[in-house]
Amino acid sequence: MIDSIMSLTLTMSSNKGVYALLIGSGVSRSSGLPTGHEITLDIIRKLAKLSSVECEPDPEKWYLEKHGKAPMYDDLLNDVAKTKAERNALLKQYFEPTEKEQEEGLKRPTKAHKAIAKLVLKGYIKIIITTNFDRLLEQALEEIGVVPIVISTSDAIKGMPPLTHNKCTIIKVNGDYLDLRIKNTEKELSVYNKTLNSLLDQVFDEYGLIICGWSGNWDTALKAAIERNKNYRYATYWTTRGSMSEEAKKNANSKKAQIIGITNADEFFSEVYEKCDAINRLSKENPISVEMTAAVIKKYLSEKKYQIELHDLIVKESKRVQKLILPEKFPTPAGSAQKTEFLERMEKYENITEVFRTIISICVYHGDQENDFILIESIGRIASLPVQDGNSALINLSLYPGLILLHTAGIACVAKKRYDLLTKLLTHNRRKNGVEDSPLLYDLFTGRVVGSELQKWIDPGRLTPLSERLCSVLRNCFDEIVPDDKTYIEMFDRYEYLFALLYADIRNKNWGPEGCFVWRNMRRIKDKIENELEKEKHAWPLLKLGYFEGRTQKIKEIMNQLANVFGQLGWEDIQDDQ
Repeated sequence: MIDSIMSLTLTMSSNKGVYALLIGSGVSRSSGLPTGHEITLDIIRKLAKLSSVECEPDPEKWYLEKHGKAPMYDDLLNDVAKTKAERNALLKQYFEPTEKEQEEGLKRPTKAHKAIAKLVLKGYIKIIITTNFDRLLEQALEEIGVVPIVISTSDAIKGMPPLTHNKCTIIKVNGDYLDLRIKNTEKELSVYNKTLNSLLDQVFDEYGLIICGWSGNWDTALKAAIERNKNYRYATYWTTRGSMSEEAKKNANSKKAQIIGITNADEFFSEVYEKCDAINRLSKENPISVEMTAAVIKKYLSEKKYQIELHDLIVKESKRVQKLILPEKFPTPAGSAQKTEFLERMEKYENITEVFRTIISICVYHGDQENDFILIESIGRIASLPVQDGNSALINLSLYPGLILLHTAGIACVAKKRYDLLTKLLTHNRRKNGVEDSPLLYDLFTGRVVGSELQKWIDPGRLTPLSERLCSVLRNCFDEIVPDDKTYIEMFDRYEYLFALLYADIRNKNWGPEGCFVWRNMRRIKDKIENELEKEKHAWPLLKLGYFEGRTQKIKEIMNQLANVFGQLGWEDIQDDQ
């Protein structure tokens, strides 16, 4: 259990906002709230009492025999309470606490709700899917100042802002208790309308999933939505308090879910938040905020008179990063690397470089050639740590800060079409222990920094775990430069594809490092470059700079060679599912 939760919290910490929650009645259970089924049974009993009839021991069977149909939630309410005011009053007794219940702490947000609210506040969670009718989660969020977008009807879906723009979106798939359209019966739970299905498909396609308090035995339409989505971009974690039913196992297997045994929802979410918070406090090494850095850099770039200040800021931040990643701070003792330590070290490197990668992205995109040399030199120095003895996995991982910064600069170059700077970055010499010089391109790629077997520690369900992690980690420093996620992904993939082409050209090999582009964008990028070559011919930027022998035929040969090599992986065949 500890290993599973640690794996989850490390993943959440390094991929803020990419995991959605799916919570069921088990999360609200400790508050004393009844389930939807229990409410239905109680309303049937009230209806029977109004008719002076005994409906026990099976209220549902009695209702079916008397009315010739299964009990429908809205029909029951209309029979028991005729007006809207009466219906609201009836429902409030189930979901809103009396004075006595308030004194006893019942029907109030639980520890789980409060921990989830904190995860939302800190940005770890942005989307919550719930089968619950209650408003305990909304209350917990509002208590800490977060006002969520609540979706409980098809009309609300049509008018909602894009998911990525919301601090928190709650999707109540079965409705809200004050709306008579809530879903409660087996028939109602078996089918969702097209609008809700489309929204769920988007969430299950674009986000990872953490499931808690949901048995997976009911909610047929929700199970179908999970099972029809075959995207494994991010993992699925499914918590359970005991053995799972065959239905739940089938659903979990369809998402390749990692099963986490828990005691209860309160303890689980409290532990997840505490661990995320601890990792954040442990790893956060940046003395100034990213937002402040971005504002200062833009000011310095706006006028030539700030050139010296800009140069000094770049040098100062570069030296700060170098100091924080020295071997004595990240020793590489002999022996096998441990997964938890390895992932924690990655998290620390990412936090240490956060401010500097913001500086790099803005300077490359908005700046001019005057600052190129210092940026190239800074990235080269950070990637030139003294060679250590000890565990090879940790030694290779010491290149991760350089990889992060080179990716940042490379993506910015592609976004701005600064191919001259891109080639200087990739071919700039990096000293190794003062003995050997080699271009950054030789060593700063994902497979060199983290081997394929170790990449499974990052996310065993992904084809290119480190490349995908980088794509997520670097996203925030391009929010203003490339605000559209689709465009950002295209820029990221084009950079890694160009890296692979240049690697094959410079090293005279029939191979280049693979990345996300292999399964999600390679054919499109290849086609686009071929179209560019047809139009621009020898004036195409990298040919004009002298790479690929300056010949269109040469780069086409390399593209075809890489297409054959990557094609043998069989990844392109599943790119639409990733």
